[in-house]
Amino acid sequence: MSFNRHKARLDAVKRGIQAARRAMDLDEDTYRELLMRIGGKSSSKFLTLEGADKVLDEMNRLQGREQKVTPAGVTKGRPDIASLSADRQPLMRKVEALVLDMKLSWSYARAIAKRMHGVEHMEWCSPEQLVDIVTALTVEQKKRTLLASVDEQLARIGRGRDAGAVVAKALGHKRGDWTRNVDTLERVLRHLQALPAA
Repeated sequence: MSFNRHKARLDAVKRGIQAARRAMDLDEDTYRELLMRIGGKSSSKFLTLEGADKVLDEMNRLQGREQKVTPAGVTKGRPDIASLSADRQPLMRKVEALVLDMKLSWSYARAIAKRMHGVEHMEWCSPEQLVDIVTALTVEQKKRTLLASVDEQLARIGRGRDAGAVVAKALGHKRGDWTRNVDTLERVLRHLQALPAA
């Protein structure tokens, strides 16, 4: 592919990413995390054509899954976002994007709403309660992303997760599940990244 055609294609894909971002109503942090996780860059201007294609494919997948009915519950129980007040629609779309990205069921989000605010149905949440749910889901997404990175580093050095537990303890993790603690996961990841490959 010639340079001009390559650049034109890359520009077109980046425009598609921006259109998908607007359609999904992603906030800055969620958008940048998606770029980094899928494309390996924190800004779309630094994406390669391959990375941009992957990001757009993922965004299209996330949007397309809204229309699919699955017995596993990915969209089962999905709130009717269009029927919500204008101040709650963007927040519920963020909840939806996070639920879909982590391949969770809506019952997971409802359980957070019930645990945090005693609200049985997502549609009944106030904007402030939805902000709390988005925050909780974002933290969960961060934990999962960090743990996946830790697992990759452990595999790189030829070790299993039990070695990660040893490192976590050596770095000061005292109680609870180290794989559910963001600070511990970040410390373990930095430590493992500094080690040579097996």
